[in-house]
This record gives sequence, C-alpha cells and structure tokens, in this order.
Amino acid sequence: MRRNIVLLLATLVASSAAFAQNVALFDGVWVRSDMIDELKRTHSVHAAMQPLSQPSLPLAMVIDVQSDSIRTCTIARSFNDSAHTQLLRASIPGFGLRYVLNDRWVLTADSLNGQYIALYDKTNAIEKPFVYARIPSKNRSLQFVLQRIVNLSVLEGRWVDTQGDEYRFFADQHAEWPAGTFQYRLTIDPKGRHRLQITGGKLYTWECEGNTLKLYVPSDKGRKGRTIITLQRR
Repeated sequence: MRRNIVLLLATLVASSAAFAQNVALFDGVWVRSDMIDELKRTHSVHAAMQPLSQPSLPLAMVIDVQSDSIRTCTIARSFNDSAHTQLLRASIPGFGLRYVLNDRWVLTADSLNGQYIALYDKTNAIEKPFVYARIPSKNRSLQFVLQRIVNLSVLEGRWVDTQGDEYRFFADQHAEWPAGTFQYRLTIDPKGRHRLQITGGKLYTWECEGNTLKLYVPSDKGRKGRTIITLQRR
C-alpha cells in the first residue's frame, strides 16, 4: 500500500514539475506513515522510532494555510518537542516551482484524494520520498495528536492480568479497570519512560512490547520503579 502511495506521489512530481501545487492541499495535520505502520505492527514506541533516521525530518507537522501568502507550519521531531517555521515557494532544480520546508524538503501532495503528502530531499530528486498521512483532528496540537495515535495503536483494547481480571483502554482515553473507570493522559518518552496519568489520581510509568503491557510505580528519580501490573492483550 505504502509503495503504491510513493509511486503515485512520484508520478505527481513528474507530471506537475512546471508549477507549484495549490497550497491549500497541504493544510492539515500530517504524521509519518511508516511510524504509524510500525506502531500498529509492534505495539512498541521504541520500535516505531527506529526507522526515523533523518534527524532533520519531522515526525509530524501541522500546516496552517490561511492564504496563499500565509503558510505557517508547526513541526515535531519527537513526541515532546515542536517548532514553528514557514513553507516557502521556490524553484528547485529537478522539481520546478515548489513549496519547500526548512530550505531542504520539497512537498508534494496527493491531489487526487488529499490523504497523503510526501517530502523529497531537494538535493536528490530521484530518491524515494518520506510519506505522511493526513490525520483528521479538530485539535491541531501535535502532542495531542501523537498521544492519541499511540493510545489507538498500542493501548486501546482489552487486556487481562495474571488473575484473569480485565482492563480496557478506549480511543477517547478513558479506561475501565477492576478498580473503576477513569480518564487518563499519556506522556511519551522515546527513551521508554512513558507515563500514564489518571485524571485526579495515580501516575504510572509503562512499557509495551508485543502483547505484554507492564505498569510501574515511578521511582523518585523518574525511573520506572517496581512492576505492579502485568497485562496480556486479549
């Protein structure tokens, strides 16, 4: 599927190199599609971050097109940072007139369906692009969007502990545990010290590998501490 998307976007570059695409096509919230695929496949944030080898590439971005001349972009290179920049229109050898991010990445939109954009390295027009998927979200905070993606890809669903008791996590970030029902928020740490904060209640650190989810009481030094709940996906 992703290969077909890349080929489609490459065709769009070749067929429209003489002019810049309508900038409105780039408006929206965009997240690296290979990161989403890896999260769904492995249920591991650490594994999903491994393919992201280009440090100057965004993990996710929000492009806000207010007019043809006002094109702001908020980018995140990890789950916990963001920076503001602008899309510039420039003539790039091998591409023609294009919108460019950070004076390096040439943007091309899926003008047929509007569901993907691609970033090409402007120094190498024939290199395979990096593909980003559109994320429908009224809330355009990148931390909110990334938190929801991790929740949907890793935590959402039914889990059981060693006693057979059921724990459920939902897409809207509420949970049903044997002890009760509550809302929660996530903090994602690429080093593995992820946090789950129950609204008005306990703080846990957590890690998930495959179909095993472990919740810990955090230590005073921010480490994961002792395991208190081990869950298996149902």
